[in-house]
Order: sequence, then structure tokens, then C-alpha cells
Amino acid sequence: MVVRVLNVAEKPSAAEEIAGLLSGGRGYQTRAGLSPYNKVFEFECELDRQRVPFVFTSVSGHLKVLDFEDQYRKWGSCSPRALLSRSTSNLVSYVPSEMKPIENTLHRESRGCTVLVLWLDGDSEGENIAYEVMNVCLSKNPRLLVKRARFSAITTRDVRQALDNLGSLNAALNDMVEARQELDLRAGAAFTRFLTTRVRDEFLVSELKQVVSYGPCQFPTLALVNDTFLTIQSFVPQEFFVIDLTLRFANGGRNVSVKFDWNRSRLFDRFIASAVFEMCYESAIGSSEEKALVVGVQKSQRTRWKPLPLATVEMQKQVSRKLGMSSEVTMQVAERLYTQGFISYPRTETDVYNRNLNLTELVQNQASDRRWGSLRGC
Repeated sequence: MVVRVLNVAEKPSAAEEIAGLLSGGRGYQTRAGLSPYNKVFEFECELDRQRVPFVFTSVSGHLKVLDFEDQYRKWGSCSPRALLSRSTSNLVSYVPSEMKPIENTLHRESRGCTVLVLWLDGDSEGENIAYEVMNVCLSKNPRLLVKRARFSAITTRDVRQALDNLGSLNAALNDMVEARQELDLRAGAAFTRFLTTRVRDEFLVSELKQVVSYGPCQFPTLALVNDTFLTIQSFVPQEFFVIDLTLRFANGGRNVSVKFDWNRSRLFDRFIASAVFEMCYESAIGSSEEKALVVGVQKSQRTRWKPLPLATVEMQKQVSRKLGMSSEVTMQVAERLYTQGFISYPRTETDVYNRNLNLTELVQNQASDRRWGSLRGC
């Protein structure tokens, strides 16, 4: 049997990067897909100890969308309560018009192939997209042998290891995503319709132009914002006093300043704070030599551990705090670094490095950079 392998990545940039690595420097031929953004790459690659033709293309995230059947989509077609139950409303999954060109590309390419390798991202969403791609391809070629490639970085080593250790899809992970999608859709649609009509009727707003939307993340976030607002509103400022002490002296021809921290930190009584200040002042001017007396020295050793890998949320917080970048820009930059092999997969909830990730190699790749190459041994 002639083997021809169809490979599908989650985004066009990933498809091109992986195709370049698998072609082994011998290059690949590029032709247009039916979507202008999702090209098709062709080359030969070794699989199971034989060189076979590879076809590599991509999707652009999710292929399908989940929505209610037509009779439930219009407001007023049913009560919001009916949207919450499978017994009173039905959902349908379909490929929207903007994704039809990608679907048609997969149909066309799958007809002439015998194996389908899914190079989708390694998170739960990637597993769900892999199932979408698989179902689209199998609809035109039911005889396809479906395999899953799992990798944590787009490097030669990781990609080759993924190809040599192809596995199966994770049905439980896909079911989890589909359950979450259905819950989000049903709860979001039901409560959005309920809240919007309730506000319209309660405040007699006959032409409410905006909906009062509901989402599983929106409401907890709104509660946090509301609690913070109420805390700020109820805050009563209280006057306090601190004593700042700085010692300045000459040492080896240079002026040195040492700032001392007060153990008491602050006082809320102006009279007591003034008395303590006067004591310090009198002690300072009472000495003819104007010297400070060191009454004790404490030494301690601090150990700084190597930083842990960052989970997605922690990465976004750190980058926002230290670099002033939004979450959206942070993820865009992280995706580019990932596809170029500089970092591991950025969408993760774990802080443990993949055992296959060669950290030393990644650090050595930065040795030639004039801006930070000298830091690689620190």
C-alpha cells in the first residue's frame, strides 16, 4: 500500500515551522490552499524507516462553532429556562462560512492520503480541535489511519521525537472541553436573555440597545471589582507619622549614605512621634564628634532559588507588572517565541518543565546575542 501522510497544525506559522524541520533542510514545495492564509507544504520525510510523501497544512484555531438550533436562537422563541436543559433545547455543531475554505482544503487533501497526523497544540483546546479536524477528514476518507503528535516546543529534537512516538487522541480530554463549551453556551445564553429582559422590564426601558451579558468569568470578575470599589469607598484615611534617619559619611574618598528602617514603622499619635524625634535629634547634636554608634550587627545568608516555569496566568501577571504589556500582546509574543523554539508551550497550568525540553540547548542558542549572551552562565 502506498503511504501518503496528511499533517495538520493548529495555525499556519506552526505548519510552516514544522514542515521546515521535518524536511531536514532539503526544502519543501508550497502550494495554495483553498484558504488564502493556510498554505499546503509538500516534502518527503522518514516515517517507520521509510521515506514517504508528506502533505502539511493547517487550520486557524477551532473549525466548528456550537450554537442552538434555529428555533431556539431568536429571543422570545422560548423561555430562558428552556435553554438550560437538553430535554427542552438542542445544540448543533457546524463549520461556519468563514471556515469553509479550510474545511474544503482538508476534504481535498484527505482524499489522497492514507495517514492523518494531528499536530495540534498540547492543551485541552488543542485536543478538541484535533477531534474537529479528524471528523472533517474522515467524512471524506473514512479509511484514514489517525495519529496524534504530542510536542512541547517546535524544535528539531521535539518534532522528530513526536513523529517517532505518534499516539492516539484523548477522548476524555475532548469530552471535558465539549462539556465545558455546552455549559458555557447554555448558561451564558439563558442568563443573558433573562438579565436583559429583566432590566428592560424593571426599569421600563423599551428599547434597550445593549444586552446585559452573562459569562462564567464575567460575574466572578465583576464581584471582585465591586468588592474592591466598596473597600475603596469605605476607606477612612488616618494620619500617621514616621521618622526617617539617614547616615551620611565619607569612606575612601567617596560619600556614602545609609538609610535606616524604623522597627516601629509608623505612629498614629503626633505627640509621641514628636517626642521620639526630639530624643533622636538631641542625641545627634549632643555628640561633639557627630558620630553614630553601632550597637549591634546581624548577618544572615539568603538563598535565591532558580525561578520556576511560569503557568499562563502567572506569566501574564508578571509581564503586565514588569513590562506593561497587555495579556493579549503577551500571548501573541509568547506564541511567536514558542513557534520559533525559544520557549515551551505557553498555554499551560503546570510549572514543571517537560523532561524532553533541552534547557541547556535553549540557553546556548542565546550565546551569540550581544544584548544578553554574556548572561547565559549566570
